Amino acid sequence: MPMRCFYAFLAVKAIALLGAAESVILFLVREKQARIFGGAAIILSALVILAIPQSWVIGICGPADFPCHGTYFWTVIAGIVLIVLGAFTLWFSSRKLKRGVSDDQADS
Repeated sequence: MPMRCFYAFLAVKAIALLGAAESVILFLVREKQARIFGGAAIILSALVILAIPQSWVIGICGPADFPCHGTYFWTVIAGIVLIVLGAFTLWFSSRKLKRGVSDDQADS
């Protein structure tokens, strides 16, 4: 029977694939409201990725010398990077929306 970390990182991988799909959609979408929603969705995905290895969700193995703790470290780093990138996308898209820049003006 697999340990808790197996299921935790399997769930993280599934959410990461969802985040990759959200990123592809952000490249294809031109509407600012959709980009704002995409940035918020990436932040939400990152928060879920950070929550999954916590003991109150799925958790990871207890002993600190198990390799899953090293994987957890990189999962936290990736989650923080996703939050920063999602926040930048959200800020940048909403900034252009507040200034009233049209889609044609924003591209030039």
